[in-house]
Amino acid sequence: MTAQSYLKKSVRLHREASALANRARIAQFDGDEAEYLNLTEQAFRKESKSAKLLREDPSHHMFAILHRSAATLAYRCGDYESAEDLVLCGLQRGVASRLREELYSLLDKVRLAQKYGMSVDELEVEDLVMTLRGIEANRTLIEPSSLTKRINNFTTLIRNTIGSVNRYSFRDRGKVDQYYRVLATVPSTGSYRIGMTMTHLGPQRFPDLSYFDGVRHRFLENLRLFNSGALVQLRNGFQDERYFQNLVGLAKELAPDGEVITSVGIEADIEGQRKSILFDSTRDELDQMILPIEEESVADEYQITDEPDIVVGVLQYADATKDEVKLLTDNGKWWQIVVPEGLAEDVVKPYFGDRVRVQGRHIIRARKARRLYLDNIRAAGESKNIVPQLQAPDKLLEA
Repeated sequence: MTAQSYLKKSVRLHREASALANRARIAQFDGDEAEYLNLTEQAFRKESKSAKLLREDPSHHMFAILHRSAATLAYRCGDYESAEDLVLCGLQRGVASRLREELYSLLDKVRLAQKYGMSVDELEVEDLVMTLRGIEANRTLIEPSSLTKRINNFTTLIRNTIGSVNRYSFRDRGKVDQYYRVLATVPSTGSYRIGMTMTHLGPQRFPDLSYFDGVRHRFLENLRLFNSGALVQLRNGFQDERYFQNLVGLAKELAPDGEVITSVGIEADIEGQRKSILFDSTRDELDQMILPIEEESVADEYQITDEPDIVVGVLQYADATKDEVKLLTDNGKWWQIVVPEGLAEDVVKPYFGDRVRVQGRHIIRARKARRLYLDNIRAAGESKNIVPQLQAPDKLLEA
C-alpha cells in the first residue's frame, strides 16, 4: 500500500469515527449511557486505526491531532492504557505548543483516572486557575507564607463551593472530601499561576453533564459579587449563612496585600468560554468596605454592643464547642474571642500560635470581662492602609 493510500484510508476512518462520536454525544445527552458507550467504543476503534495508519508519515500535520482524538475516545471508554500509549506516541513528534499542552492535559486526566481506579462515568476533571502578581514575581521569588496561605484558601473556597452547590449543611461539608478531590497543578516559572483540578470520585455520576460548569460559575460569581461589594446579593445566594461567612473570611485572606502580592486573578473555562475576575481591592480596602458579619447563633446570654475594639496578641487555643478562642496580649492580659461558626475552622484556626490583630465588638456577659465578638482577624505584622499599583495578570480578560 502506498503512502497516498494510507492517507486516504486514514481520512476515511477519521470521518467515520467523527460521525460515530457525534452520535455518541447525542445518545449521552438523551441519557442513553449504554448506547453512548457502545458508539464511543466503535469511534475509538476507527480513530485508533486512523492514527496508526499515519505512523507511516509521522510528519503529517494530522499525526498528533488524530492521536489526541483517539486517546480522548479511549479515555471516555475507560481504556486508560491505550489512551496513555496514544498520547505518548503523539508527543514523540514535533508538535505545536498549544496541541502539546492539550496532549499533556489529557495525559494528566488519564493518569488521574488510573491512580484512583475510577471509570470515566465516575470521574470528571475540570480546572480553575489563580494567578498572583507581585514585585518578586519577575524573579520567581516569594515568601512561602504568602503563596501557601492563598493556595490553601483557594482550595478551601472551591471545596466549600461544592458543598454549598450540593446543599450539604456547613457542618456536613466534610462529605465533599468523600466524593471529590481538589488537586493543585505545578506553578509556572516566572509567575504564580496555580491550577486546581476538581475530580468527582463517586458514589455515582451526576446526571447533569454541566455540573462542574455550574460549580465554576458559582465560584467566580461569588467572588465577583464580593469584590464589587454586593454583599446583600451575595448573601441571598446561600441557604446556609455559614457558607457566606466562610466565603467573606477566606476571600479577604485571598485578596492582595499590596506589597508582596499586588493582584490576584481567577480564571475558569465555563461552557467553552474563558471567564475571569481580577481582585482590585487590597485586604485593607476590603476591611473598610465590608460590614461586620452578624452571627445568628450567638447565645442568648451574650449581648453584642456597638463598641468596637482592636486587640493584638498571640492566639492560643479554641473551645470548639463554643466557637471561642483565647488571645494573650503583650501586657499579659487574656481576651476571650467569640468566633462566627463559618470562620472558626478555615479562617481563624490557621492563626493558632501566631501573633494576630483582632478587630471586634465588646460582648456584655455577667461576670465576664475582656470579651470580643470577632469581626476581623489578620497577622499582626501586616501593613495597613496600603494603596497599591495594581498590575493585571497576563491573559486575564474581564468576562
